[in-house]
Amino acid sequence: MKKSNIIIFLVLFSSFLIKTIKSDFIKGFLDLSEKSNGIILYKTNSKDFLIASSFEGELFKIQVSTKSIILKSTFNDKINLLPNEKSSGFLDEKNNLFYLASTLFNRSIQISIFSAIDLKFLTSIFIYNENIPFNENCLFLDNELNLYFISTNSIYKLKYDDRSVNLKIIQNEILPTDCIIPSSSVYNLNRNLLLLGCTSKYGTLYEINMKNLSTIESHIYYYGEGIDTLLIGPKNSFSFLEGTQNYPYHLVSFTFRDIESSVYRNRETYFGKPISASSDNERFALFIFSHDILLLDLTDSTGNYPYDIDYLEEVIGLSSVYNSKDNTITISTNSSRIFFYQIPITTPQDSIQVESFFMITPLLIVLLILIIFSIKLIYSKCCKIRNDQDEDDRDEEETILKNEEISNKETNNIIEFYKGDYKLIE
Repeated sequence: MKKSNIIIFLVLFSSFLIKTIKSDFIKGFLDLSEKSNGIILYKTNSKDFLIASSFEGELFKIQVSTKSIILKSTFNDKINLLPNEKSSGFLDEKNNLFYLASTLFNRSIQISIFSAIDLKFLTSIFIYNENIPFNENCLFLDNELNLYFISTNSIYKLKYDDRSVNLKIIQNEILPTDCIIPSSSVYNLNRNLLLLGCTSKYGTLYEINMKNLSTIESHIYYYGEGIDTLLIGPKNSFSFLEGTQNYPYHLVSFTFRDIESSVYRNRETYFGKPISASSDNERFALFIFSHDILLLDLTDSTGNYPYDIDYLEEVIGLSSVYNSKDNTITISTNSSRIFFYQIPITTPQDSIQVESFFMITPLLIVLLILIIFSIKLIYSKCCKIRNDQDEDDRDEEETILKNEEISNKETNNIIEFYKGDYKLIE
Protein backbone atom coordinates (compact mmCIF):
# COMPACT_ATOMS: atom_id res chain seq x y z
CA MET A 1 0.00 0.00 0.00
CA LYS A 2 1.39 3.37 -1.00
CA LYS A 3 2.01 6.00 1.66
CA SER A 4 -0.29 8.50 -0.10
CA ASN A 5 -3.14 5.97 -0.06
CA ILE A 6 -2.66 5.46 3.67
CA ILE A 7 -2.89 9.21 4.32
CA ILE A 8 -6.07 9.50 2.21
CA PHE A 9 -7.61 6.58 4.08
CA LEU A 10 -6.83 8.13 7.47
CA VAL A 11 -8.29 11.50 6.45
CA LEU A 12 -11.51 9.91 5.20
CA PHE A 13 -11.82 7.73 8.27
CA SER A 14 -11.21 10.68 10.60
CA SER A 15 -13.86 12.76 8.83
CA PHE A 16 -16.26 9.84 9.19
CA LEU A 17 -15.60 9.70 12.92
CA ILE A 18 -16.10 13.45 13.28
CA LYS A 19 -19.43 13.29 11.45
CA THR A 20 -20.45 10.33 13.58
CA ILE A 21 -19.48 11.96 16.88
CA LYS A 22 -20.60 15.56 16.18
CA SER A 23 -24.14 16.39 17.32
CA ASP A 24 -25.64 19.36 15.51
CA PHE A 25 -28.92 20.66 16.98
CA ILE A 26 -29.29 23.72 14.72
CA LYS A 27 -32.46 22.90 12.78
CA GLY A 28 -32.87 25.87 10.49
CA PHE A 29 -32.55 29.62 10.10
CA LEU A 30 -34.56 32.65 9.03
CA ASP A 31 -33.43 35.87 7.36
CA LEU A 32 -35.47 38.75 8.78
CA SER A 33 -34.39 41.29 6.18
CA GLU A 34 -32.14 41.65 3.16
CA LYS A 35 -29.32 43.14 5.21
CA SER A 36 -28.83 44.04 8.86
CA ASN A 37 -25.95 44.75 11.23
CA GLY A 38 -27.60 42.86 14.05
CA ILE A 39 -30.77 41.42 15.56
CA ILE A 40 -31.79 41.38 19.24
CA LEU A 41 -34.35 38.88 20.60
CA TYR A 42 -36.45 39.58 23.69
CA LYS A 43 -37.66 37.22 26.40
CA THR A 44 -41.28 36.10 26.44
CA ASN A 45 -43.93 34.10 28.29
CA SER A 46 -45.22 32.79 24.95
CA LYS A 47 -44.72 29.16 24.02
CA ASP A 48 -44.37 29.85 20.30
CA PHE A 49 -43.85 33.57 19.56
CA LEU A 50 -41.11 36.09 20.15
CA ILE A 51 -40.25 39.70 19.28
CA ALA A 52 -37.02 40.79 17.59
CA SER A 53 -35.60 44.19 16.73
CA SER A 54 -32.96 45.17 14.21
CA PHE A 55 -30.28 47.82 14.56
CA GLU A 56 -31.91 49.51 11.57
CA GLY A 57 -35.10 50.30 13.54
CA GLU A 58 -37.43 47.41 12.66
CA LEU A 59 -39.63 45.21 14.85
CA PHE A 60 -40.50 41.61 13.97
CA LYS A 61 -42.98 39.19 15.48
CA ILE A 62 -41.80 35.64 14.78
CA GLN A 63 -43.55 32.29 15.08
CA VAL A 64 -40.92 29.75 16.07
CA SER A 65 -42.79 26.56 15.15
CA THR A 66 -43.24 27.71 11.53
CA LYS A 67 -39.95 29.65 11.37
CA SER A 68 -41.75 32.61 9.82
CA ILE A 69 -42.30 36.36 10.27
CA ILE A 70 -45.87 37.11 11.37
CA LEU A 71 -45.60 40.90 11.68
CA LYS A 72 -43.12 43.57 10.71
CA SER A 73 -43.06 47.22 11.75
CA THR A 74 -40.75 50.21 12.16
CA PHE A 75 -39.91 51.99 15.40
CA ASN A 76 -41.47 55.22 16.50
CA ASP A 77 -39.10 58.09 15.65
CA LYS A 78 -38.76 58.94 19.33
CA ILE A 79 -37.33 55.53 20.25
CA ASN A 80 -33.56 55.33 20.21
CA LEU A 81 -32.18 51.83 19.60
CA LEU A 82 -28.60 51.89 18.35
CA PRO A 83 -26.16 48.96 17.92
CA ASN A 84 -23.89 50.12 20.75
CA GLU A 85 -26.75 50.78 23.19
CA LYS A 86 -28.22 48.17 25.53
CA SER A 87 -31.91 47.29 25.38
CA SER A 88 -34.18 44.86 27.17
CA GLY A 89 -37.69 43.71 26.34
CA PHE A 90 -40.48 41.29 27.19
CA LEU A 91 -43.38 39.90 25.16
CA ASP A 92 -46.51 39.36 27.28
CA GLU A 93 -48.72 37.04 25.26
CA LYS A 94 -51.45 36.98 27.90
CA ASN A 95 -52.20 40.69 27.46
CA ASN A 96 -50.82 40.97 23.90
CA LEU A 97 -48.30 43.61 24.92
CA PHE A 98 -44.62 44.07 24.19
CA TYR A 99 -42.47 46.08 26.61
CA LEU A 100 -39.18 47.61 25.51
CA ALA A 101 -36.56 49.44 27.59
CA SER A 102 -34.11 51.48 25.52
CA THR A 103 -31.38 54.00 26.30
CA LEU A 104 -32.06 57.66 25.58
CA PHE A 105 -28.90 59.67 24.89
CA ASN A 106 -26.90 57.38 27.21
CA ARG A 107 -28.28 59.11 30.32
CA SER A 108 -31.93 58.08 30.63
CA ILE A 109 -34.23 55.12 30.05
CA GLN A 110 -37.33 55.02 27.90
CA ILE A 111 -39.77 52.17 28.62
CA SER A 112 -42.19 51.80 25.72
CA ILE A 113 -45.27 49.63 25.19
CA PHE A 114 -46.37 48.17 21.85
CA SER A 115 -49.40 46.15 20.88
CA ALA A 116 -48.32 42.56 20.23
CA ILE A 117 -51.21 42.21 17.77
CA ASP A 118 -50.04 44.80 15.24
CA LEU A 119 -46.76 46.11 16.81
CA LYS A 120 -48.16 49.64 17.05
CA PHE A 121 -46.65 52.02 19.59
CA LEU A 122 -48.99 52.70 22.55
CA THR A 123 -47.18 54.75 25.17
CA SER A 124 -43.88 55.23 27.00
CA ILE A 125 -42.39 56.50 30.25
CA PHE A 126 -38.98 58.02 30.97
CA ILE A 127 -36.63 57.30 33.88
CA TYR A 128 -33.88 59.90 34.05
CA ASN A 129 -30.26 59.58 35.17
CA GLU A 130 -30.30 55.80 34.81
CA ASN A 131 -28.81 53.20 32.46
CA ILE A 132 -29.52 49.61 31.42
CA PRO A 133 -26.89 47.39 33.10
CA PHE A 134 -27.38 44.27 30.93
CA ASN A 135 -29.57 43.16 28.04
CA GLU A 136 -31.40 40.02 29.17
CA ASN A 137 -33.96 39.94 32.01
CA CYS A 138 -33.72 43.62 32.94
CA LEU A 139 -37.41 43.84 32.06
CA PHE A 140 -39.86 41.11 33.13
CA LEU A 141 -43.34 40.35 34.51
CA ASP A 142 -44.34 38.63 37.76
CA ASN A 143 -47.27 36.27 38.39
CA GLU A 144 -49.66 39.21 38.68
CA LEU A 145 -48.36 40.69 35.42
CA ASN A 146 -46.69 43.62 37.13
CA LEU A 147 -43.76 44.99 35.17
CA TYR A 148 -40.28 45.24 36.74
CA PHE A 149 -37.25 47.07 35.48
CA ILE A 150 -33.70 46.76 36.87
CA SER A 151 -31.50 49.80 36.30
CA THR A 152 -27.91 50.47 37.31
CA ASN A 153 -29.09 51.95 40.64
CA SER A 154 -32.62 50.77 41.45
CA ILE A 155 -35.44 48.29 40.93
CA TYR A 156 -38.69 49.73 39.58
CA LYS A 157 -42.17 48.25 39.74
CA LEU A 158 -44.56 49.57 37.07
CA LYS A 159 -48.22 49.09 36.14
CA TYR A 160 -49.94 49.57 32.79
CA ASP A 161 -53.52 50.84 32.66
CA ASP A 162 -55.05 49.78 29.35
CA ARG A 163 -58.05 52.08 29.80
CA SER A 164 -56.03 55.25 30.05
CA VAL A 165 -53.15 53.76 28.02
CA ASN A 166 -50.80 54.90 30.72
CA LEU A 167 -47.70 53.34 32.25
CA LYS A 168 -46.65 54.52 35.69
CA ILE A 169 -44.12 53.68 38.40
CA ILE A 170 -45.82 52.41 41.54
CA GLN A 171 -42.72 51.50 43.56
CA ASN A 172 -38.94 51.70 43.42
CA GLU A 173 -36.10 50.60 45.67
CA ILE A 174 -32.42 51.56 45.59
CA LEU A 175 -30.05 48.63 45.18
CA PRO A 176 -27.83 47.55 48.10
CA THR A 177 -24.73 49.70 48.55
CA ASP A 178 -22.44 46.68 48.06
CA CYS A 179 -23.84 46.21 44.56
CA ILE A 180 -21.52 48.28 42.37
CA ILE A 181 -23.52 47.42 39.26
CA PRO A 182 -26.06 44.66 38.50
CA SER A 183 -24.64 41.93 36.26
CA SER A 184 -27.60 39.57 35.74
CA SER A 185 -30.99 38.58 37.13
CA VAL A 186 -33.62 35.86 36.93
CA TYR A 187 -37.18 35.67 38.22
CA ASN A 188 -38.53 32.41 39.64
CA LEU A 189 -42.28 32.22 39.04
CA ASN A 190 -42.87 29.29 41.38
CA ARG A 191 -41.34 31.05 44.37
CA ASN A 192 -42.19 34.62 43.30
CA LEU A 193 -38.57 35.47 43.98
CA LEU A 194 -36.10 37.67 42.13
CA LEU A 195 -32.43 36.71 42.12
CA LEU A 196 -30.09 39.60 41.36
CA GLY A 197 -26.40 39.13 40.61
CA CYS A 198 -24.08 42.05 41.20
CA THR A 199 -20.54 43.07 40.45
CA SER A 200 -18.61 43.78 43.63
CA LYS A 201 -15.28 42.90 45.21
CA TYR A 202 -16.59 39.34 44.94
CA GLY A 203 -19.65 38.13 43.08
CA THR A 204 -22.73 38.78 45.21
CA LEU A 205 -26.18 37.28 44.80
CA TYR A 206 -29.26 38.93 46.33
CA GLU A 207 -32.69 37.43 47.00
CA ILE A 208 -35.27 40.16 46.40
CA ASN A 209 -38.78 40.18 47.90
CA MET A 210 -41.24 41.00 45.10
CA LYS A 211 -43.79 42.60 47.43
CA ASN A 212 -41.66 45.44 48.77
CA LEU A 213 -38.47 44.99 46.65
CA SER A 214 -36.38 44.60 49.79
CA THR A 215 -33.35 42.33 50.08
CA ILE A 216 -34.12 39.06 51.86
CA GLU A 217 -30.61 37.60 51.87
CA SER A 218 -27.25 38.03 50.16
CA HIS A 219 -24.70 35.38 49.18
CA ILE A 220 -21.05 35.89 48.25
CA TYR A 221 -19.11 33.68 45.83
CA TYR A 222 -15.38 33.86 45.29
CA TYR A 223 -14.95 32.83 41.65
CA GLY A 224 -14.79 36.38 40.32
CA GLU A 225 -16.21 39.87 40.60
CA GLY A 226 -19.69 39.38 39.12
CA ILE A 227 -22.54 36.89 38.83
CA ASP A 228 -23.21 36.41 35.10
CA THR A 229 -26.07 34.77 33.17
CA LEU A 230 -28.37 33.70 35.98
CA LEU A 231 -30.68 30.92 34.79
CA ILE A 232 -33.48 28.80 36.21
CA GLY A 233 -32.54 25.12 36.25
CA PRO A 234 -34.23 21.83 37.16
CA LYS A 235 -36.34 21.47 40.33
CA ASN A 236 -36.35 25.20 41.11
CA SER A 237 -32.58 25.38 41.10
CA PHE A 238 -30.56 28.15 39.49
CA SER A 239 -27.21 28.39 37.78
CA PHE A 240 -24.76 31.13 36.96
CA LEU A 241 -21.29 31.73 35.55
CA GLU A 242 -18.65 33.65 37.45
CA GLY A 243 -14.99 34.36 36.77
CA THR A 244 -12.43 36.87 35.57
CA GLN A 245 -9.61 37.01 33.04
CA ASN A 246 -7.23 35.81 35.75
CA TYR A 247 -9.54 33.20 37.28
CA PRO A 248 -11.33 30.59 35.12
CA TYR A 249 -15.08 30.95 34.75
CA HIS A 250 -17.07 28.44 36.77
CA LEU A 251 -20.58 27.15 36.16
CA VAL A 252 -22.19 26.93 39.59
CA SER A 253 -25.61 25.42 40.34
CA PHE A 254 -27.63 25.60 43.55
CA THR A 255 -31.06 24.64 44.83
CA PHE A 256 -33.42 27.03 46.59
CA ARG A 257 -33.71 24.84 49.67
CA ASP A 258 -30.35 25.87 51.01
CA ILE A 259 -28.41 28.18 48.75
CA GLU A 260 -25.29 28.16 50.91
CA SER A 261 -24.76 24.42 51.27
CA SER A 262 -26.56 22.75 48.37
CA VAL A 263 -24.05 23.29 45.58
CA TYR A 264 -24.28 20.32 43.22
CA ARG A 265 -22.20 21.58 40.35
CA ASN A 266 -18.99 23.58 40.24
CA ARG A 267 -16.83 23.20 37.19
CA GLU A 268 -14.54 25.30 35.06
CA THR A 269 -15.50 26.53 31.61
CA TYR A 270 -12.85 27.66 29.19
CA PHE A 271 -14.86 29.98 26.97
CA GLY A 272 -14.93 33.02 29.26
CA LYS A 273 -17.90 35.32 29.75
CA PRO A 274 -20.94 34.47 27.59
CA ILE A 275 -22.78 37.01 25.47
CA SER A 276 -26.17 35.36 26.04
CA ALA A 277 -27.72 32.37 27.80
CA SER A 278 -31.09 30.61 27.90
CA SER A 279 -32.45 27.48 29.56
CA ASP A 280 -35.47 25.21 29.27
CA ASN A 281 -35.95 25.48 33.08
CA GLU A 282 -35.71 21.70 33.32
CA ARG A 283 -32.37 20.32 32.22
CA PHE A 284 -30.43 22.18 29.54
CA ALA A 285 -28.75 25.58 29.35
CA LEU A 286 -27.37 27.13 26.19
CA PHE A 287 -24.52 29.65 26.31
CA ILE A 288 -23.32 31.83 23.44
CA PHE A 289 -19.62 32.73 23.37
CA SER A 290 -19.17 34.85 20.24
CA HIS A 291 -18.96 32.16 17.50
CA ASP A 292 -19.28 29.19 19.88
CA ILE A 293 -22.54 27.70 21.13
CA LEU A 294 -22.28 25.50 24.20
CA LEU A 295 -25.10 23.28 25.48
CA LEU A 296 -24.73 22.06 29.07
CA ASP A 297 -26.73 19.48 30.98
CA LEU A 298 -27.53 21.13 34.33
CA THR A 299 -28.54 17.80 35.88
CA ASP A 300 -25.10 16.30 35.29
CA SER A 301 -23.08 16.82 38.45
CA THR A 302 -20.13 14.58 37.57
CA GLY A 303 -18.96 15.28 34.04
CA ASN A 304 -16.83 18.17 32.85
CA TYR A 305 -17.88 18.04 29.23
CA PRO A 306 -20.62 19.85 27.27
CA TYR A 307 -23.62 18.01 25.89
CA ASP A 308 -23.11 19.68 22.52
CA ILE A 309 -20.86 22.26 20.86
CA ASP A 310 -21.74 24.15 17.70
CA TYR A 311 -20.01 26.93 15.83
CA LEU A 312 -21.35 30.01 14.02
CA GLU A 313 -18.83 30.39 11.21
CA GLU A 314 -19.29 33.85 9.72
CA VAL A 315 -21.44 35.55 12.37
CA ILE A 316 -21.44 36.25 16.11
CA GLY A 317 -24.31 35.33 18.42
CA LEU A 318 -25.97 38.27 20.20
CA SER A 319 -29.07 37.03 22.07
CA SER A 320 -31.23 33.97 22.68
CA VAL A 321 -34.82 33.11 23.69
CA TYR A 322 -36.43 29.80 24.68
CA ASN A 323 -39.90 28.74 23.46
CA SER A 324 -41.43 25.60 24.91
CA LYS A 325 -43.80 24.55 22.10
CA ASP A 326 -41.03 23.15 19.91
CA ASN A 327 -38.47 23.04 22.72
CA THR A 328 -36.38 25.52 20.74
CA ILE A 329 -33.89 28.26 21.57
CA THR A 330 -33.74 30.95 18.91
CA ILE A 331 -30.35 32.64 18.45
CA SER A 332 -29.82 36.08 16.89
CA THR A 333 -26.58 37.26 15.29
CA ASN A 334 -24.79 40.37 14.07
CA SER A 335 -26.51 39.89 10.71
CA SER A 336 -30.11 39.60 9.53
CA ARG A 337 -30.11 35.85 10.17
CA ILE A 338 -31.48 34.03 13.22
CA PHE A 339 -30.95 30.32 13.97
CA PHE A 340 -33.27 27.78 15.56
CA TYR A 341 -31.55 25.45 18.01
CA GLN A 342 -33.48 22.29 18.92
CA ILE A 343 -33.09 21.30 22.58
CA PRO A 344 -33.00 17.49 23.07
CA ILE A 345 -36.12 15.94 24.56
CA THR A 346 -35.50 14.95 28.16
CA THR A 347 -36.12 11.22 28.55
CA PRO A 348 -34.35 8.42 30.46
CA GLN A 349 -33.33 6.93 27.11
CA ASP A 350 -31.78 10.26 26.15
CA SER A 351 -29.67 10.16 29.29
CA ILE A 352 -28.53 6.66 28.39
CA GLN A 353 -27.61 7.85 24.91
CA VAL A 354 -25.53 10.69 26.34
CA GLU A 355 -23.62 8.27 28.57
CA SER A 356 -23.23 5.85 25.66
CA PHE A 357 -21.95 8.68 23.46
CA PHE A 358 -19.09 9.44 25.82
CA MET A 359 -18.39 5.73 26.34
CA ILE A 360 -18.28 5.05 22.59
CA THR A 361 -16.08 8.04 21.78
CA PRO A 362 -12.96 6.67 23.59
CA LEU A 363 -13.60 3.27 21.99
CA LEU A 364 -13.69 4.87 18.55
CA ILE A 365 -10.45 6.68 19.30
CA VAL A 366 -8.83 3.41 20.44
CA LEU A 367 -10.18 1.72 17.31
CA LEU A 368 -8.67 4.46 15.16
CA ILE A 369 -5.30 4.02 16.91
CA LEU A 370 -5.43 0.24 16.36
CA ILE A 371 -6.28 0.72 12.69
CA ILE A 372 -3.40 3.16 12.26
CA PHE A 373 -1.06 0.73 14.05
CA SER A 374 -2.28 -2.18 11.89
CA ILE A 375 -1.81 -0.16 8.71
CA LYS A 376 1.70 0.82 9.78
CA LEU A 377 2.48 -2.82 10.65
CA ILE A 378 1.17 -4.08 7.30
CA TYR A 379 3.03 -1.32 5.51
CA SER A 380 6.29 -2.17 7.31
CA LYS A 381 5.87 -5.88 6.52
CA CYS A 382 5.23 -5.09 2.88
CA CYS A 383 8.35 -2.97 2.83
CA LYS A 384 10.34 -5.76 4.49
CA ILE A 385 9.13 -8.36 1.99
CA ARG A 386 9.97 -6.01 -0.85
CA ASN A 387 13.44 -5.40 0.63
CA ASP A 388 14.04 -9.15 1.06
CA GLN A 389 12.97 -9.74 -2.52
CA ASP A 390 15.27 -6.97 -3.70
CA GLU A 391 18.17 -8.52 -1.74
CA ASP A 392 17.49 -11.95 -3.29
CA ASP A 393 17.45 -10.38 -6.73
CA ARG A 394 20.72 -8.62 -6.00
CA ASP A 395 22.30 -11.87 -4.71
CA GLU A 396 21.16 -13.70 -7.83
CA GLU A 397 22.59 -10.99 -10.05
CA GLU A 398 25.88 -11.10 -8.14
CA THR A 399 26.02 -14.91 -8.54
CA ILE A 400 25.40 -14.64 -12.26
CA LEU A 401 28.06 -11.97 -12.58
CA LYS A 402 30.55 -14.10 -10.62
CA ASN A 403 29.81 -17.14 -12.77
CA GLU A 404 30.25 -15.07 -15.89
CA GLU A 405 33.52 -13.72 -14.54
CA ILE A 406 34.80 -17.25 -13.76
CA SER A 407 33.72 -18.46 -17.19
CA ASN A 408 35.51 -15.55 -18.84
CA LYS A 409 38.68 -16.30 -16.89
CA GLU A 410 38.63 -19.98 -17.91
CA THR A 411 38.09 -19.00 -21.53
CA ASN A 412 41.01 -16.60 -21.40
CA ASN A 413 43.25 -19.29 -19.86
CA ILE A 414 42.39 -21.73 -22.63
CA ILE A 415 43.09 -19.11 -25.25
CA GLU A 416 46.43 -18.32 -23.64
CA PHE A 417 47.26 -22.04 -23.45
CA TYR A 418 46.58 -22.54 -27.12
CA LYS A 419 48.51 -19.41 -27.98
CA GLY A 420 51.55 -20.86 -26.15
CA ASP A 421 51.29 -24.16 -27.98
CA TYR A 422 51.00 -22.35 -31.26
CA LYS A 423 54.22 -20.51 -30.60
CA LEU A 424 56.10 -23.75 -29.77
CA ILE A 425 54.92 -25.47 -32.95
CA GLU A 426 55.86 -22.47 -34.96
